[in-house]
Amino acid sequence: MGRRTRRPDSAGGNLATLSVSSTMNGMSPAAAACIRRVRRALPPEAFQSNPRRLWTAALHSLVIVIGYIAIRRAPGLGPIMALVIGHSLACLAFVAHELSHNAVVRHRSVKYALSLGMLGIHAIPPTMWNRLHNDAHHGHTNTLEDPDRPFI
Repeated sequence: MGRRTRRPDSAGGNLATLSVSSTMNGMSPAAAACIRRVRRALPPEAFQSNPRRLWTAALHSLVIVIGYIAIRRAPGLGPIMALVIGHSLACLAFVAHELSHNAVVRHRSVKYALSLGMLGIHAIPPTMWNRLHNDAHHGHTNTLEDPDRPFI
């Protein structure tokens, strides 16, 4: 078990105890130390969730549905609506990314259900996203072991 730290919870009241090593699985000790220094330098508000970001997801989900309906009713709008739908799909992916970092909600089952919808539309299971992005990518950001490196 790693060193334990105390941080205010999302409500700003009670203190929650977190294990530093459990939040930085597979990360080099130097990278983990760097992240700890950065976390200590940031105010507690930087780690609070903002559920209002779900309105962004709802808006883009609505745009996607309206876009598909528009294509069915007026096929000539297909190319334009494809761009609009693609933009909204990318925005959903960004909200899902924030969701996976507890920036939207922290409740595990709510977060999983929302991730399932926002990532599922891209055929990405939330469990795979957490494993590849949160663990592998953030554990090895900008190193040769970073799974995102081939795309840079």
